[in-house]
Amino acid sequence: MDIKSALRKTICLFFCAILFGIVTPKAAYANTIAPPIAEYLLTTQERRESSVTFKNDSRKEIFLSPAVYSYDPQTLEMSKEDGFIFTRADKEIFSVRPTETFELPYEIVPDKDMRPGTYFNLIILETEKEKIFVAETNPIGTVENLAHLVVLHITDPEQGVKGITSDFAKIDIQVIDKGIPFVSPTIIKYTYENTSNYVLNPMGEIQFYSTKGRFTPEYIKINKDQQKLYPGGLLEEEFEIQKDHISNLFTQRIILGRFYNGIDENLIIKEVVIQPNFELFIAIALIVIALIALVKVLLDENKKREKKVKKKKPKKNPE
Repeated sequence: MDIKSALRKTICLFFCAILFGIVTPKAAYANTIAPPIAEYLLTTQERRESSVTFKNDSRKEIFLSPAVYSYDPQTLEMSKEDGFIFTRADKEIFSVRPTETFELPYEIVPDKDMRPGTYFNLIILETEKEKIFVAETNPIGTVENLAHLVVLHITDPEQGVKGITSDFAKIDIQVIDKGIPFVSPTIIKYTYENTSNYVLNPMGEIQFYSTKGRFTPEYIKINKDQQKLYPGGLLEEEFEIQKDHISNLFTQRIILGRFYNGIDENLIIKEVVIQPNFELFIAIALIVIALIALVKVLLDENKKREKKVKKKKPKKNPE
């Protein structure tokens, strides 16, 4: 390689590296809090101690002061006057140095007037210079990683089994289309209506199988997006199942759904039986009968025409 050419390329790369270093922004440091969400299942007579951890990933010392608000995740509103504040944390100013980790202890103390249901508190780690951000509409989006959401599910102390009621939702499974093997899929749909006072996280699965075990069962997980369901809310999902087997024409198929609330171990089981597609058999039988009848009519007509032709044929005169 030419020495002058190599030197020119080296100088060019050197200046490019310097220019890239000037225009490239410095690495961003994001403070983190863990866990972002904590859920608890308690009665009004119980208490729980917990903690949240904050890590200072910036290059400067940060002064934090925890503030607790009641929070409505549907309207994204928070308040110190409205709603129940059941989370207690020391109202102090804590110093957190760069790369240092700070653990904030807090206690959950339910109010005796809280009825069974789901309640939310928000712990915001305010900094001295950023106190105005608490007035924003969406606190979680504003403070980014400086918010800790506490979800409290209050249960009835009179219940024999700790948890929410077993009839937490109204669930229905519908067969939209039975399907035809090798032609069209089976289409099913379920609806999950929250009839409780709790914010549920619908979980569970739907199993699809044959009573004769002619094919491997199909397992469908519900609510893969983990959508929260507020009281009175409705979740609907539709699925296509393509399990092609000739036995599907003659045997029963079962749809078995196990639905959980995402809070405790209570579940609701729903079962639907898909009978063989007798309508298809009837339709095929009618078509076959119609074809046989049509062929018979055509054959009879053909015979009649042949007889007429024979009758009209002139007789030969004897010589």
